[in-house]
Amino acid sequence: MNTAELPIVAIRSAFEQALSRAPVVVSAPTGSGKSTEIPRWCARKGPVLVVEPRRVACRGLAARLASLEGVPLGSRVGYSVRDDHRAGRETTILFATPGVVLQRLREHGIDSFATIILDEFHERRLDVDLIAALLLERRHKHNLVIMSATIDVERLVRYVGGISIEARGRLFPIDMDYIPHPSLLPTPIGLEDRLISALARVDDADGDILVFLPGKGEIMRASARLQAVTRREIVPLHGGLSLRGQARVLSSGGRARIILATNIAETSLTVPGVRTVIDSGLVRRTLYHGGRGFLTMVPIARDSADQRAGRAGRLAAGRCIRLWSEQARLAQRTPPEIHRDSLIPLVLAAAACGADIRSLSFLDPPKDYALEAATRELEALRAVECSGEGGGVRISARGRRLFSIPLDPPLANLLIEADKLGCLGEAIDLAAVLATMRPPPLQILRGCPDEHESPATCDALGCIRSLRRARARGHLGRLGLDDADELAGRLWTFFGEPGRSAAFDPIAGTRRPADGACRTHRGADGAASPVRSATMGSARRSNLSTDEHIDRDALVEAIIRADPLSIHILRRRGKRLALSKGGTEVVPSRECAAARGKGDAYALLAFQALGTNPRDRKIVATCTMPIDVRRLYEAGFGSERLRDVRYDEKVLMGTLERVFAGRVLGTREIPLTGRRARQGVVKLFVDGTLFSELRSRCMERLDDWSLFEALRKRGWMGETVHRSSWDEDVVSPFAEGVPALDAWVSHRMDELGLESGEDLELLEPDDWLPPPLPDRFRERMRRDYPRTIDLGTAFYHVHYDFRRMEVVLKKVRGTLKGLPPNNYIPAFRGMAVYIEERGRILTLRSKK
Repeated sequence: MNTAELPIVAIRSAFEQALSRAPVVVSAPTGSGKSTEIPRWCARKGPVLVVEPRRVACRGLAARLASLEGVPLGSRVGYSVRDDHRAGRETTILFATPGVVLQRLREHGIDSFATIILDEFHERRLDVDLIAALLLERRHKHNLVIMSATIDVERLVRYVGGISIEARGRLFPIDMDYIPHPSLLPTPIGLEDRLISALARVDDADGDILVFLPGKGEIMRASARLQAVTRREIVPLHGGLSLRGQARVLSSGGRARIILATNIAETSLTVPGVRTVIDSGLVRRTLYHGGRGFLTMVPIARDSADQRAGRAGRLAAGRCIRLWSEQARLAQRTPPEIHRDSLIPLVLAAAACGADIRSLSFLDPPKDYALEAATRELEALRAVECSGEGGGVRISARGRRLFSIPLDPPLANLLIEADKLGCLGEAIDLAAVLATMRPPPLQILRGCPDEHESPATCDALGCIRSLRRARARGHLGRLGLDDADELAGRLWTFFGEPGRSAAFDPIAGTRRPADGACRTHRGADGAASPVRSATMGSARRSNLSTDEHIDRDALVEAIIRADPLSIHILRRRGKRLALSKGGTEVVPSRECAAARGKGDAYALLAFQALGTNPRDRKIVATCTMPIDVRRLYEAGFGSERLRDVRYDEKVLMGTLERVFAGRVLGTREIPLTGRRARQGVVKLFVDGTLFSELRSRCMERLDDWSLFEALRKRGWMGETVHRSSWDEDVVSPFAEGVPALDAWVSHRMDELGLESGEDLELLEPDDWLPPPLPDRFRERMRRDYPRTIDLGTAFYHVHYDFRRMEVVLKKVRGTLKGLPPNNYIPAFRGMAVYIEERGRILTLRSKK
């Protein structure tokens, strides 16, 4: 299509006028030309930075715009994505992913750009929301343009204080068809069979078919099935594609195609020639649960379903076949990531950019509990430091390094610790598999047993060996491990030593290390070995190990140090297994090692959430590594509690047990001094082992005060005494209520400053006892509100429930059967009286 015919051209004059006055919010449908034309218009005011959420779209749009401009890609038009930069000093329009932009905001700033464009804002990614908040804090430093296909424009305009401009697109009629599953909602059950049924309804003359699937794994499985049932060319489209792979998808012509795509084709890229859309109605995304973001497969929302269907009607009348029921009730809108994902990346990135996350203004403010959970986890990783209650979050030196590693912070921390312990190779291969295969398909990630341990009992070993074997045998693509191998190469590049040749960094305006440069990596012994950095797309690299030997002990130690929150205890309840660290329990998947139940503690390295209803949602572990509980004890996991105490020859001895998630990791016996000595004395006193007679008197006085305060609160002790006399004469010794026995004794030991067993001999009986209740009130309580009743033929303990206004007389002994004589029982004013005998409850007296 000639660019002059694009729908976006109609708004050019209005756009340019608005841009000179305020931030501009452009609402335009996918395929209208906004992502290529608006950057060209903005370039008249100076260099333009286009923040493009997806790598594939970033590179594809840059290539398309360079073609339109008639210049080589990397000259006047370029792109910058993680580990792949094609730009230079003459670049005036740069497409960059959010992660790259945040890195440069931290390191060098982006003040050289006159205009910054946030494209595909409706996707509401964490990093793009953060960039918007940071840019609004720097008002008037850049022209700001926000572009979106579907979003609440009025709310967004109010947020940025801007001007709204809408461009209308062309959308031809779309016929809707459904192939439902009995569950009505979109489901992965029987997905490939329904896909084949849908393809049978499409005529070969109906142009290309765009199929939306939830992830790369489903694309691989669908491709294998479809090879046998169609003559069409099958083309994958997902975030891991190279420029060459993208070009294959984005060029039309040749034989009819089936494009198997993730939701990247929903708005980020326009695929030419599509006349039919087949929509699984599913997407993989993270959901927030219990302080973390868990990957799960869920039905899409209505706005996504409409956007996907619209891909069929861009050039002519089209058709959309939905693999779910027409009666299904989908959510209206896709929630922003800030409300459905862990905020760990957000908090870390904001701190890295020197911003206080709580002072930034977001279109949808993050929830306080999610911010607190993310901050706590980053503190456990030693990535941030908090300046006290209500204070800001400051990034640490480790946090800055974590932010620069292209992995989630826990995995990045694993590499840092592994580098110190000499097992970086193992950690890189493990992290590469976990980061690219979410969740790892454990049925293929199985290595062979060695002399020490079968990988069937350790998923982490299976991941490492599978990648190494596939790399050695050239089976990476067959097993879907090519992305993991490529990431492993990039991670080796990151951990190489400096001193390489340099290439131009298009955002920073400085030189950066070039790909393919040789540098040295030093192991734990300090010996230097040559390491060659990864070249994009290479199948084999000299630095990537194919050796099956794994230093398991060092890897376990690195995991324990790097991510203590990953450690869980296995609980057994009959045949049911669950993993816990004291909070939300995690269920081991059937394929993972923990499901065999042969270990007591595990590091949980990969999770997913099953179920979209929070009440029914389960967190499932998909990759685990068994860890000996003795290692957890040595690492200081859990908290110590005093189990056994004995007092012998003026010495207090105690057994301390360290407990983690309800499991005793180990014990040790020590002499008790200071705080522990006081804890030990309290335990002995409360158990009756020490000064049992004093214990009885202490309990009696506390019970007197407790009953007195309950009666005084109701005014029942003031009938025969003027109210002021007890207010003035009876002052409670307990400012915050009558304590339990252990709390009272603990308080007294703290007041007296007991430090060791020798101090016990210095204490007098009155040191243990609370003040007695005045005699006049104690005598009356003994008569009207006793704690025991002895009738001779029956002996009762009396239990008061003042909240329910009930008294229960529990028969302890005696020959009396049935109810006691009513006139032998105190009045218990205003309270119902019950008799409990041999489990039976009898009513003696109802409330008066």
